Amino acid sequence: MANKHGLFLAILLFASITVISVAAVRDLHHPAFSQSYENDAINAKTHVRITNECEDKAPITIHCKSKDDDLGIHTLAYEQYFEWEFHPNIWGTTLYYCYFNYHTRSASGDVYLERRDAPYCYKQCNWIVTAAGIAGLDSEGKVYTGFPWDN
Repeated sequence: MANKHGLFLAILLFASITVISVAAVRDLHHPAFSQSYENDAINAKTHVRITNECEDKAPITIHCKSKDDDLGIHTLAYEQYFEWEFHPNIWGTTLYYCYFNYHTRSASGDVYLERRDAPYCYKQCNWIVTAAGIAGLDSEGKVYTGFPWDN
């Protein structure tokens, strides 16, 4: 019985060290580490903001979610925004996606895909919705990704 208990503790210790090591290495090699990074990388939050900038000032409807969180359906008037914050996971696989509706048009896409977005907007990811489509902006306000309306 003592051997089983010792083996269990050894496996638990190994797993704990592995998880801590993966988190530390991931954060040291993360693109944001070299930016104005807060001292506590584990507690750093990412903020996502989606703003209605449709030129005809029509409202848009968005529905955003992740695998674990449904952020609900929101109708945004012109220049109104919806935003949320989260802690990216230690595996670098955090994903949020949204469905968009504008007049009779629709679109859907990933608004935070860590491997794509972290180099451009690790702490603050801004999206604008226009008549042309949905655009992701980097930390300097330049478009680095996006997707068009489906119809």
